[in-house]
Amino acid sequence: MVGANTLESRDVLLLGKDAVERLVITIPWIAINSPNQEFSKEAQNLWQGGEVYSRAASAYDAAQALIEALRKIPNPNRENLQQTLSKEDFRAQGATGTISFVHEGDLHGDRREDLVQSAKVVRSPCSNQGNIFVPIDYEETGVLAGRCPLSTGLIP
Repeated sequence: MVGANTLESRDVLLLGKDAVERLVITIPWIAINSPNQEFSKEAQNLWQGGEVYSRAASAYDAAQALIEALRKIPNPNRENLQQTLSKEDFRAQGATGTISFVHEGDLHGDRREDLVQSAKVVRSPCSNQGNIFVPIDYEETGVLAGRCPLSTGLIP
């Protein structure tokens, strides 16, 4: 079964149980292979071991881009904030890695970095739901054997 990023949720993992084991979805970020593992660990601790999904990473990235742009503006307003974000050399670091934007053509204003990844669901004691989203080419023996890639507190 193949689906969109809207299927990346706690409810799908909980309610789907065995039926989701062959589910493949496309999402912009997966905690296990995040370029910013510190974000993944801190978010998981903040949510007391709960799963961290791509929507949280995207929200964090948006906040980081705004914070970085605001740091560069002495007297911020909507116009100079937009101008700063639109600069060719604008960069910020987020959960998904470097954040920058396209400055030409039909994609003007879109994220420059390609973030689309395929994820699958595997059984894992690392998740409160009993299943976890991992990259499609991820070696399952680690999460199945209880070697949790992030510190969830579920497995010592």
